[in-house]
Amino acid sequence: MADDLDEPGGRGSLRIADNVIARVAEMAALGVDGVAGPDGKAFGRGLPRSHSTVAGNRARVMLEIATLWPRSAADIAAEVRTQVGDQLSTLLDLQADSVGVEVMRVVQPPPRAKARVR
Repeated sequence: MADDLDEPGGRGSLRIADNVIARVAEMAALGVDGVAGPDGKAFGRGLPRSHSTVAGNRARVMLEIATLWPRSAADIAAEVRTQVGDQLSTLLDLQADSVGVEVMRVVQPPPRAKARVR
């Protein structure tokens, strides 16, 4: 009986909460240059936002993001798909079957701080 507990299958299982998957996907998206983050106007409107479906170690993720003008929304979406898939694999050991990206808004980048002359 004690030998059964030493086997990995006898120790139980691990379920990753949906909100953890969502947070990893959202943070991965924010890591892509051109995605509006805390400095972008869209952050207060709840973007990026994600929804996922998980079965075993496979996931389907849908992200809604805001992009910064004048970057190409298509290029940013492609980078987000790659980054989210990589992060889900690396951090959560999940295989991303699909990562959908919907650009909800295009926003102006935050103004740069002006250098002060001394």
